Amino acid sequence: MSTFEFSFTFIGLVAGLAVVELVAGVGRLVHEGHRIRVGWLTPMLAIFMVIDVTTFWNQSLILNQNAPYSIALLMLGLMTSGLLYLAATLVFPREIEDGLDLDAHYWRHRRLIFSLVAGAKLLNVSLAALLMAALSAEAVWSFLLLMVLFGGLALLAGFLPKGRLAVLAFLGLLAMDAHLVISDVISLAQGGAWELGSASPEDTR
Repeated sequence: MSTFEFSFTFIGLVAGLAVVELVAGVGRLVHEGHRIRVGWLTPMLAIFMVIDVTTFWNQSLILNQNAPYSIALLMLGLMTSGLLYLAATLVFPREIEDGLDLDAHYWRHRRLIFSLVAGAKLLNVSLAALLMAALSAEAVWSFLLLMVLFGGLALLAGFLPKGRLAVLAFLGLLAMDAHLVISDVISLAQGGAWELGSASPEDTR
């Protein structure tokens, strides 16, 4: 196992647990949804968190694939993925009670959730900024501007008074993450088909 594989597996394990938490929360809703008011804020928050954990995993791949083995990098990755895991545990309620309102649950926990997400992004950005220092100043500033916008929207979504402006800030965050996915889907489609592995066609059935 290479240094990168060891480090990436360690970081990815915690990030994977965050996704498991989100999927488990959806599972609880499927089983108990008839007892509660689902609304739309919490489901949208779950989608945002899944995309954000996925983009973190993708960024970790890009940032660490040529990195030397380092306890400091392992700790940074663990702290970042740990913050995302903690945020994921708050998206859905642990206990489903009759008459539970998931929109109310969103408003009750949004400050901590978006603070954790902003903290995770700050840690990841600190590493990215150091590694990007060798690139052009324009590339560094464009990246930092994008991350500042993300962090600002996260704090606005978490700390603005309950109402439309806070919801718009959250939707802005969701749009930023969704844009990355949609852009990647378009690039993938334009790239055409790729070669399959060495397995025989019968193995794909």
